[in-house]
Amino acid sequence: MNLANFFTVSRIILSPLVCFAFMYYKSFGWSVFNLVLLIFAFLTDWMDGFFARKNKNVTNFGKIFDPIADKILVYSLILCFLSMNLLSVWIVILLLCRDFIIYSVRILLAKKNKIYAADIYGKIKTSLQFVSILIILLSFCEFSNFSVQIKNELCKIGNGCMILSVLFAFLSLLNCVYKNKSEIFNSTKEEK
Repeated sequence: MNLANFFTVSRIILSPLVCFAFMYYKSFGWSVFNLVLLIFAFLTDWMDGFFARKNKNVTNFGKIFDPIADKILVYSLILCFLSMNLLSVWIVILLLCRDFIIYSVRILLAKKNKIYAADIYGKIKTSLQFVSILIILLSFCEFSNFSVQIKNELCKIGNGCMILSVLFAFLSLLNCVYKNKSEIFNSTKEEK
């Protein structure tokens, strides 16, 4: 396993740890620990791409599992937020629908020995989701100088970033379908 793939796998492993700490430990010390853990998990997304390009070691494993690791981290926390009424259900439904369609296209392409890597819109979407999650998590931390009003405003900003990520999610979906339209529509003809 190369260094880039190690960071991808570590993001998957960190996902339940971040969620567990967020859901069950609310003290100041745990809040700081959880923020540091979350920031490190987010940085692994940048690090895996950086080391894959730097070492010229881009692998099919990385192309496939990097976006999956992102989804595991993001959806783990989104579901935590949803269970605590910190995020709207419609956001989660739209994001899940988009991801199911993208992964269906990726499976279709994989059958033809092709890989569809994340585009710029998908990367912006993931970055916005990371920012949103960080802000919402920050709003829930037990910092002494955070009033209820500050926490509520942070939560609103976090939700705004998540809504913006939905826009980029659908731009990336449209881009994916457009770039692969011949593969998608030819495969439906083949099945008939």
